[in-house]
This record gives sequence, C-alpha cells and structure tokens, in this order.
Amino acid sequence: MGLLDDLAGGIGSLLGGQSQAGGTNMGGAAGALLQAINEHPGGVQGLASAFEQGGLGGAFSSWVGGGPNAPISGDQIQSALGNSGLLDSFAAKAGISPEIAHTVMAQLLPMVINHVTPNGQAPAAGTDLMSMGASLLQAFGQKNG
Repeated sequence: MGLLDDLAGGIGSLLGGQSQAGGTNMGGAAGALLQAINEHPGGVQGLASAFEQGGLGGAFSSWVGGGPNAPISGDQIQSALGNSGLLDSFAAKAGISPEIAHTVMAQLLPMVINHVTPNGQAPAAGTDLMSMGASLLQAFGQKNG
C-alpha cells in the first residue's frame, strides 16, 4: 500500500499532521469528497463538464480512463471549479479550512474519480458514490456510513 501510505502522509502534512495511524483523516477526507461530488449538480458527469469548461478535460479523462492519472494542482482545481460550491462543500464535510481544500482535493480527486469509474465511464447522476467508494474508504481505514 505504498501509494496510499505516501498519499496519507502528504495529506496529513496539509492537515497539520492529523492523518496518522490507519489514515482515519485521509479516509474522512476521501469520504467527504465522495459526498460532495454526490451532491454536486450532475455528480461525476457534472464535475467532468466543469473540468472540460475549465480547460482541464484531458486531466479529468485520464482519471476516468485505464491509464495513469494525470496530476493536477490545487490552483488548477480552484480555477476549474470556480464558484461551483464544491470546494466549500468538501471543506465543510472534511472539517478542513477552505484555504487548503483545493490542495487536498488535488491529491484525492484523481484517485477518487478513477475508483468510481472502473469501466471507464462516469456513473449516472444520482448514483450512490459512497457505495462505489466503499473499498477505497476501507483502504484508508474509514468505514462507509
């Protein structure tokens, strides 16, 4: 689980060292992101549209596809999402500062989108992403629900 451990450590640094044993806060942040996407207009497909309109459709497509996930920066996340409310929703659900939400999301979003698009297609709007993301949350030591 080297990648998950490395990612948890990086997120832990952003969260002030809070993500330690078992990645509980990392799982909490991933769960918060799944919830925020669930509530975003259009779900994953709506998010894909926002990234396409923001000029980052290629990066988003790499997360949906079977190849390597293209990296994205917090500034690119903030630019693509603008005032959609997704960043604020994620920050509130994750219990993190809105000022770092885009940076944390940049670390998690490629992995989360890749996980909820196992067949290379975005799930239909209204699909319960928490159920789809259950195994990802378990990998971070977070229970679904």
